[in-house]
Formats: sequence, structure tokens, C-alpha cells
Amino acid sequence: MPEISQPQDKFAGAFDALPDPAAIICGMSPAVLNPAAKSLLGGGGAAWLMRLPGLSAAISRREELAIGAALPSGALCVVQIHPIAGGGVLILIKPGELTEREPSESASHPENYPWKSAAMATVLERIHRLSLVGSSVLLAGEKGVCKERFARTIHRRSLRSNRPFLVVDCRRSGDPGFEDALFGSSEIRGTLERAQDGVVFVDEICDLPRSAQDKLLQIMAGKKLTSPDLGDVTFKARIIAASTLDLRHLTANDEFSEELYLRFAPVAVEITPLRQRTEDIIPLANFFVSGGNPSPDNQPVTISDDAAAALMTHSWPMNERELESVIRGALETAQNGQIEPHDLSIIKTAGSSLSNQINSFQRDRIKAMLDIHGHTLAGKRAAAKALGIGVSTLYRLLASEKNRR
Repeated sequence: MPEISQPQDKFAGAFDALPDPAAIICGMSPAVLNPAAKSLLGGGGAAWLMRLPGLSAAISRREELAIGAALPSGALCVVQIHPIAGGGVLILIKPGELTEREPSESASHPENYPWKSAAMATVLERIHRLSLVGSSVLLAGEKGVCKERFARTIHRRSLRSNRPFLVVDCRRSGDPGFEDALFGSSEIRGTLERAQDGVVFVDEICDLPRSAQDKLLQIMAGKKLTSPDLGDVTFKARIIAASTLDLRHLTANDEFSEELYLRFAPVAVEITPLRQRTEDIIPLANFFVSGGNPSPDNQPVTISDDAAAALMTHSWPMNERELESVIRGALETAQNGQIEPHDLSIIKTAGSSLSNQINSFQRDRIKAMLDIHGHTLAGKRAAAKALGIGVSTLYRLLASEKNRR
């Protein structure tokens, strides 16, 4: 919750004709806003105001939780705390922007997946421990290994579960206004401020430009950010980052801020790819079958032995995300309550002339862009932007080409 260090005389008169504060706290009845209050809220809109003379601007965590408990269940709110002349604080609670929330279906919660591998048992243990603390976290692993879902698990099991969970996709860092949307500007409140004391999930932090890395590091280290409305405010959100690239390698090559990496390194969670956890494939496939739609004739659907063998021999480059998608597709075509190999829309990684042509075109395009922009970090970022892909995707394609040779 943002704080202002100096009393604000402009709040005088904002309490005229407002409901009794105790009634507002208990029932959250909408206040009939007078002109002064509407001015504070930037033109009006549904809101609640609470004047709590007994509190100071330095509100404790216990008091924050008490205020949060008074809010309507599941409400998306922006809470601002302002000291007022004569002592006490004014608390403004406004409807917040709609944010992405955890799907309610338990099937989307990775702690409910029937993991069999020791590697995933270790990951789950670490995830559960991290939900009990408030430190920054790095989730490392290939695309499709449930990094965002694990981030949501940490959020859902923590004391911040009733606070926002906001997503920042760093693959869009080349878009105009990206940094303003993240850090805020003189005109807009950024994601880091809107998160309040919730969680900001920074996806593909490896794609974050160096200038933005430095800004994020400064905010995380100083616990301060600048708000267009309130000036300097305390930064209270928890950062959970994800990366498909090895940040240790990028740091060693001076392609990622070492200081920012060290903020995450002590609590990094490595998620191994599915192809290295073959004992998880069939249990997960059966789990996705049971969570999907029934067959057209309402018979229970099972996976045949031949289909199971096909699943076990696939390399799963997109990991759990690909497996779930393949099973969902198979449920649409399965007949007589059984999934057969021909129902599995598994993408072949080699052997197709069309695939070879696409790969050849892709290699030529990447080579041409790197020849134009150079093989330095700045050149690779420029090449990725010209190709319309993230830097992490470019690195992965380059690594794949190197392994192919």
C-alpha cells in the first residue's frame, strides 16, 4: 500500500456526508461522494473511503491484513493510504484494473499432477517452502514446464493470496511503451505499482533489456518506485521471475546483469524437461485424459498400449504444455473410448520434407539478420526484434542448430 510522508491538507472536507467509518469497514457500503472526495478519486466512480484517526502512515502488516479482510471477497481493488492534517490516515479503496487470476479448476494446479519422478518431488517441496516466505524467486526451465502455474501456486499458498497476481511478458519488451507499462510514467501507473503488495510474475526475464534490468534492480534494492499520483512510494510486491535461458551463462557472458541475477540466485528452482522424466509421461497423460471432456458416446476414455508407446518415444520439446495439448486433441477424435496413435497430433521433429524446408528458410532468415545486425548481444537483440521473436527464442534456435550439426 503506497504511503505519503507528508500530511495532505487537500483531504480536508472529503468526509462530509460520508457513512460512519465503522459501517464502511464492516459493510463496505458505497459512499455518496462529495465534490472533494470525487476530486481525490480523479473524477468519481464507485469507491469507499475510510478515515481511521487511530492509525499513522506507517501501517503495520497486521493492520494491512485487517484492512484486506474487510474488502469484499475476491475484490480487485487499489488501496491508497494518505496521512491527513491533524493526525490519522485516509484510506481510499477503488476498483482496480482486471488482472489475470488463477483458474479455479484444480487440474490447472501443478501440485495436483501425479508426478512420479524424484526431480518433480524436489521441485514441489521447494515450491511449498517458498510459499511461506516473501523473497524473490527464479523459476528456470524450458518452455511448457509449468513455470507460470508454479508461480501461481506460490502466490495462492502464500499470505499474499488475496492480493493481485500480475504478469509481465518480457518477450514484448520491444513494444512501444513497454517500460512505461512496467515501471510507470508521469501519466500511467506501472505494473510494479499496481501490484501493491501482491506478486509480479516476470516471464522470460532473460528477454528484459539491460536498461530495464537496471531499473528493476534499483527498485528491488531500494524498495522505492515513483508513482505519477503519489511521488516516491514503497515497493512491496514480490517478484517471481521465469527464464528459459540459463541466466548463469548469460551473466558470465555479460549478457545479463550480475547484480540482478544474484537477487534471484539463492532461491532459483530448476525444472527439468519432460524428456528427462519419462516416468511422468503416462501418469500425466492419464491425468489430462481424466480432466478432459468425455468421448462423444460418453464412454470413459483410455490410452491404448500403442498410443502410450508413441507418447513415451516422443521428445516433448514443449514439455507438459505440449502433452496436455496433444491429449486434448486426441479426446476430440478418439473412438470407442480409446486413444490410438493416429489420434495423437505429435509434431515430428525431423523426416518431413516440409519441415526441412521450413527449417532451412528459418536458418537462412536468422543468418541474414545476424549478418546485418552482428553477433553481439545488442546485435542479437536487434535481430530477434527484426524476426519478430524474443531473444530467448533466438538463442534456443541457435542452440538447436548447433546441436543439429
